[in-house]
Amino acid sequence: MPRNIIRNRLPSTPQKRLPGFGSRWRKRALILAGVVVAFFILGHLGVRFVLWPQIEKSKPTLERLMSARLG
Repeated sequence: MPRNIIRNRLPSTPQKRLPGFGSRWRKRALILAGVVVAFFILGHLGVRFVLWPQIEKSKPTLERLMSARLG
């Protein structure tokens, strides 16, 4: 008799979780992933449209400095 009670209770124990507990963490992980992707895209666009044009403007100066240091 006690074995039947234990066997009947064990399969139901993993189902006794708080409702919506997993979806809350999934939502937080998706928001975090979205923020990381947004920062990556903004960083890429910043380098592409802000940093590289500045390097192209001062390319002769950079070449002169590098050739002076390298010899």
